[in-house]
Amino acid sequence: MELRTKKIIAREFLILTLTLAAGIVCFLCTYLYNYYLNNQADNLNKKIADNTKTVDSLRYSYNQKMEKKNWFYEKLISKFDYERDSLDKVWNRLDDLAKKDSIKFRWEKWGKVVVATNKEIGLGTPEVFKAFIESNRIQTTDIEKYNQSLNVNKELTKLNTDKREIEDKRFSYNEQLSFGFKSLIFISMILFGLRYLFYAIKWSLKVLKQKSE
Repeated sequence: MELRTKKIIAREFLILTLTLAAGIVCFLCTYLYNYYLNNQADNLNKKIADNTKTVDSLRYSYNQKMEKKNWFYEKLISKFDYERDSLDKVWNRLDDLAKKDSIKFRWEKWGKVVVATNKEIGLGTPEVFKAFIESNRIQTTDIEKYNQSLNVNKELTKLNTDKREIEDKRFSYNEQLSFGFKSLIFISMILFGLRYLFYAIKWSLKVLKQKSE
């Protein structure tokens, strides 16, 4: 085999090897890209977890009291004909009586069914009933903390949105293969195309250097 032919084969082999290597590098770069995005997602997960704990902590007292109020109201309407949208009206009336220290007086005025119902749900004495109302009164601090939780929750919503956007950017394995294959084709077109451009320029310079006979 002539030396010139060997050089051509060697040159083509080097170009092919370089093309394959570049394609593999592009494929491996998708792992680095995913790793970078995963780190971002992990950082967001930590912030989301912290904010979730903060929201739960700020809302705890308010939610606990609302749950107790709703529990009491559901027990009440199961025995009496109250409209379901009158929870605040009923509770405000009872709270007003507790503030005026009138629970015991009203207890004696309430009918047997009311007293029996209170006893049935574990509020069997005026003192216990009053303590239940006072312990579940929504305080100003409860409302302030709940409002603070709304602001934190807005930030939490944004963090979750950012996390979803990052997750959408990550390459799946099939996408990684597709990216590597497309990169291989693109690099092949560039390198082999540049090869002919290089040959053309080299030939042109050689011609220009030749002296006219």
